[in-house]
Amino acid sequence: MEENKDRNTGGASDTPKDTGRTFNLPSSPSMARTEKDTADAQRIADETLVFRREPVNRNTSARPAANSMQHTAEIRGGAVIRPLKKTQNTKVAPAIPVNRTAQPTNQSRQPSQGAGSQRNVSGSVSANGNRGNAHTAQANVQRQSAAASQKPPVSSLSAPQDNRRNQYSAQNPTKPTVQPAVSRKRTENDDYLIDEATFSRPIKKVKAESTFADNATSAIMSLVKAVVYIIAIIAVSVGLSVIVINTANDVFKFVVDDKIVTIEIPEYATVQEVTDALYDAGAIKYKWAFELWTNLKDPEAEFVAGVYEVSTTLNYDYLRASFKKSTKRTEVRVTIIEGSTVDEIIDLLVEKGIGTREAFVDVINNYDFDYRFLDELTVSEDRIWRLEGYLFPDTYNFYLDTDKDTINSEVVAIKKLLDNFNRKFADEYYARCTDLGITVDEAIILASMIEKETRYPSELGDVSSVFHNRLKYASSFPYLNSDATIMYAIAHDTGSRLDTMTSEDTSYDTPYNTYKYKGLPPGPIANPGLNAIKYALYPNNTGYFYFVSDSNGKTLFAKTEAEHIKNINTVRGS
Repeated sequence: MEENKDRNTGGASDTPKDTGRTFNLPSSPSMARTEKDTADAQRIADETLVFRREPVNRNTSARPAANSMQHTAEIRGGAVIRPLKKTQNTKVAPAIPVNRTAQPTNQSRQPSQGAGSQRNVSGSVSANGNRGNAHTAQANVQRQSAAASQKPPVSSLSAPQDNRRNQYSAQNPTKPTVQPAVSRKRTENDDYLIDEATFSRPIKKVKAESTFADNATSAIMSLVKAVVYIIAIIAVSVGLSVIVINTANDVFKFVVDDKIVTIEIPEYATVQEVTDALYDAGAIKYKWAFELWTNLKDPEAEFVAGVYEVSTTLNYDYLRASFKKSTKRTEVRVTIIEGSTVDEIIDLLVEKGIGTREAFVDVINNYDFDYRFLDELTVSEDRIWRLEGYLFPDTYNFYLDTDKDTINSEVVAIKKLLDNFNRKFADEYYARCTDLGITVDEAIILASMIEKETRYPSELGDVSSVFHNRLKYASSFPYLNSDATIMYAIAHDTGSRLDTMTSEDTSYDTPYNTYKYKGLPPGPIANPGLNAIKYALYPNNTGYFYFVSDSNGKTLFAKTEAEHIKNINTVRGS
């Protein structure tokens, strides 16, 4: 022990002084050692490699010879690194983070066990400036690298371990060293082979990557939540705005279609029953709004039972007023027969106490009604009535006590008739007009002529065929020669309808005289029924070009003029 102590206190020797510290090998002995280099070297020593110079046989107590010492290095965590080839400047392997849970390297001085006790050395200058030990350690590492480079590299790390085991076996034949088989992977890093089986992947790096991924995921989720929240707020706001606007429009009727609907109020009707009746008829859209409005404005309202006709343009207040007990309504029923003219319809309505003639004339010729069948209507100066042909014949109920301040009785009456025509004239009829190459108005003109020239429904199809055939062969038959068109004009101009036609009447000067003017008259001559409209669009397929009626209203048809003259003589003789 004393001998070892004296030997260790001297200068440089073959065996480096073990100070209990760990040193790093510099990349070159001549490298300038600055304060920064010393700090970096110490940091690398603390975090990466630990070199040891130890005897081949640890059991001997004698001091080992220089050539019997071997240099080993390990990364903290247990990975063993051995030189593969001889290099002039032995470079320390790059710092590799390791699993800190591994057995820490013994950097402190172990108790002495004779001359062969293990000592830790480093290739860098120690804190006390012992350069001799550093150079000795570096030389030993180079000798070991040269010895290892004399043999070709092997495909695994088992070869160096086998050599080491053989050395121990040679010195200690009675204590063979047996190492378990370990699956190792060779990874070449500069001049060393790293046994990856002896250390795990760095924990700090994994934790850093994991933390970064977690933060990124958290940020994305926060962004998604914010976007969803904003979209939800916008959706709710838009939905509420739409509900408020639609409800306000239904209460005050800012923009609605003008229609007349029929409402039946039962005896002792409650607010809910009146609301249901209005909703079913299409006068309101929101039952809850009408009930709330009525309960707030007039919770004690009483309604008079009966059948009412109201406009969809009336707001909630006017609707309530229409059914209140103070309201007295007188109902009148009017039947308009097929083939009635506008003059006859106006006279009938005025006679029943509905409106005035002057107001009806203005409404029929000037009021802007919104219907599809009126979109293509072209009114000429020769046309007597703009809406002639569209006041559909039927039976209607009218009320004589319509509130003049809220709705015009003439408009209501005419609109009721137009609504009926709009329901009867189906989409199929519009398509048929297109197929025939005529307008809706031309179809109604034909239907009115068929209606006025025929007494029996069975003859409608043949009468229609005569007019269609003449229009088809207009070059041979330019005139339709209809007595009904002349009688219509005379009745409007004179105020009286002719019972019979004479030869003088056929010369009456009017654009409606189809004996003098070619083609169709300027407008319909009556308001036809649905059957006449159908046959105007779908005539019978005949070769007739002439017809004449006898005193009983029976119609005789002919294909040639000679047959027609014969039929005329038959009618006159009878």
